[in-house]
Amino acid sequence: MTARPLVEGRPGAGKTTAALRLLGILRGRGVAVEGFTTEEIREGGRRVGFAVTAVGGDRAVLAHVDLPGPGGWLAECLGLVVRVNSV
Repeated sequence: MTARPLVEGRPGAGKTTAALRLLGILRGRGVAVEGFTTEEIREGGRRVGFAVTAVGGDRAVLAHVDLPGPGGWLAECLGLVVRVNSV
C-alpha cells in the first residue's frame, strides 16, 4: 500500500519544514519518495503567486498575478492565473 499524505495548516506553521525533514529521513533509509511542495511568491510584502517544487528539485511557477490568461473565475476571484501545464 502506498501512503499519500496531504499536509495542511495555517501559513507559517511549519508544514514545508516538516515535510522536507521527513523527506531527508526517508531518503536516508532508502525509501523512494515522490511529491511536491508549494510556497508563496512574495514581492514587496505582497503575495503575488505560488511556486511548486518537486521532490527531485524541479521548480515552476504555478500561479502568478502577471501570467497572461483568459480571465475567468480564478483570475476574477483570486487575482491569479493558474498555469495548468506546471502541475
